[in-house]
Amino acid sequence: MGINKPGVYDIPAERYHADPVEAVSLSSGIAKKLIRQSPMHAHYAHPRLGGNNERKPTRAMDDGSILHGLLLGKGGDFVVINADDFRGKEAQRQRDEAHAAGKSPILAHKLEGLHEVARAARKQIEKHPDASMLFAPGKPEQVMVWEENGIWFRSMADWKLNDLAMPLVDLKTTGLSASPEDWQRRLIAEYAFQDAFYARGFKAIHGITPPPMIFIVIETDAPYGVSVMACAPCLRHLAAAEVERAVQMWRHCIKTDQWPGYPKHTAYVEAPVWAMKQHEEREMHAETIKEFA
Repeated sequence: MGINKPGVYDIPAERYHADPVEAVSLSSGIAKKLIRQSPMHAHYAHPRLGGNNERKPTRAMDDGSILHGLLLGKGGDFVVINADDFRGKEAQRQRDEAHAAGKSPILAHKLEGLHEVARAARKQIEKHPDASMLFAPGKPEQVMVWEENGIWFRSMADWKLNDLAMPLVDLKTTGLSASPEDWQRRLIAEYAFQDAFYARGFKAIHGITPPPMIFIVIETDAPYGVSVMACAPCLRHLAAAEVERAVQMWRHCIKTDQWPGYPKHTAYVEAPVWAMKQHEEREMHAETIKEFA
């Protein structure tokens, strides 16, 4: 029997991603597909509707999952495989079995490297005035389930502190730069929506709006830099409006069982400012060449 009461639940990630709510529920990822792509894409990806939500695991995803477990103390279950690489049939078989069991495969000689990343990240996080709350009293991977006028929702917070006045915390990993300058576009395009969606659930359950979610981004390559980011009020406001649009769209689709694709009209793309400026500069350059010809 699925979850049928609003609240905070401690359940395995695999059950969460399969949608553990008795009624079909909306997650942040599916809500984002609704408005960034279309209802058709959201239906296709939902585990209880189209059932095509499986993503082919990558090494980066496996490493990120393991790091989550090393830092949070929950999740990130892994299987150590004694092989030089995954090119051999036996290593591939063990890798596929690990994935099928909901675990992350890791080559034995790579495991110490992830422990090194975790140790370096922990030292930096402990010294950061905001990120250090990751190790304050709380619980990892807490699932929030709530209901709004017959529509059910769910989200899973990486770290939910016992003090309800404190923000939720989310861990991200990257094989590239974790610099705020490099990550701000991803925060705007992806994670502001997550913050707004989770804040909506937090308020529905606890009656208060939490502070902006703290995103801790960890580099998986030496020197393992760590940056901390959060959404400013103006960005949170825009994201909350976008979440509301997604909720209203979901409500309509659930009620009518209609899941349309992209709009049935031609999208005429305007020339952006940068393209117009580039065109003007090229024309000026061509005129200059004519003068000296």
